[in-house]
Formats: sequence, structure tokens, C-alpha cells
Amino acid sequence: MRLTRAAALSELQREYVTASRVARAGTVRLMFSQVLPNCAAPLIVQAMLGFSSMILDAAALGFLRLGVQPPEAEWGAMLASARDYICPGFPF
Repeated sequence: MRLTRAAALSELQREYVTASRVARAGTVRLMFSQVLPNCAAPLIVQAMLGFSSMILDAAALGFLRLGVQPPEAEWGAMLASARDYICPGFPF
């Protein structure tokens, strides 16, 4: 929410938003045609960063045998079962 608010407040200070206000664009039209499309990029980046950290967290839990149970395929569980082949002789 803080990211969305900060992006919207910074976009509201732009010259093209002021020009739309001078041209008597309504608040709803201004929000949907000028502000929200330009606020989408930082929101998409933040969502992708969150999604990638969720994948890494699930893999880490699977590696520690705290995630999905063994009949299900998961990256962390597969790495844990293959660690003898990856680093033979290395004590884990």
C-alpha cells in the first residue's frame, strides 16, 4: 500500500497530470487514464520480487524437509535427495 501511495503521489506531481486537470479532466478519468497506467511498473516489479522470494522460501523449506511431503515433487526436496550425487563425500 505504501508503494502504491508513493507512486500515485509522485505521478500526481507530473506536468501531464496538471495539464489534464487544466483541460478539465474528471478525477476518475485522470486516475484511470494518467495515474494508474504509470504506477503499474513499480507495482509489477514489487509483485515479481515477492513471487520469486516465495519460490525460494518454498524450496528452502523443502530442502529442510519442512515443506511438501515426499511423494510430491518440489525443488528443495529434489535437491535434498540428490545432495549425495552433487557433493559426494561432503558432510552435510
